[in-house]
Amino acid sequence: MNLMVTSLLLAASISVSHQALAKDDFSINAVSLQAALGTGVLYGQCSTLGSMFGFQKTAKIEGGDRFVAMFSMSEISKLGMTPKEFQGRCDTAIKLSKMIALAEQKNPVSGGDGSSIEQAIFINAADNISGIEVEYAWLKRNYTGYKEINRTVIHSDVRSFDHFEIVLPNGEKRSIYFDITKFLAKPFK
Repeated sequence: MNLMVTSLLLAASISVSHQALAKDDFSINAVSLQAALGTGVLYGQCSTLGSMFGFQKTAKIEGGDRFVAMFSMSEISKLGMTPKEFQGRCDTAIKLSKMIALAEQKNPVSGGDGSSIEQAIFINAADNISGIEVEYAWLKRNYTGYKEINRTVIHSDVRSFDHFEIVLPNGEKRSIYFDITKFLAKPFK
């Protein structure tokens, strides 16, 4: 990959990563393909240089410290960065790579739009605490500024639902249903 493409991908990845990290947004929508590629490139460069330093520290090859330092400076200068800027970008790349890994995990919500029991949003959580966190995150993401009026648990023959009654900032009332069967009454992890 040439230097121009690498630089453009790095710039895109840093821009998107800072926006997504600021919002604690771990959704796949927040992580563009461009950002993922740029992050992968930078993460690879950071890992390569880190491995070189680690190997030299262990192997203690004569002249190795100088070689690793010169090689690192050469690679960092090709990116138009100072060592401090490169380290900051490496830190961001590590955070973004973790964010991408989270986004790649099974989506914690699926199903309908939550407008009825038949259209309930399925919560794919391992336990009560994480399930409830996913519910509130979904509400916050989809109904910014909502106020909760009431929350009740509804049991049918084989399924259980959380029913939220909320009011939107414009005064409109909504009922939202989450299918909580998967995590209801499971031990905390």
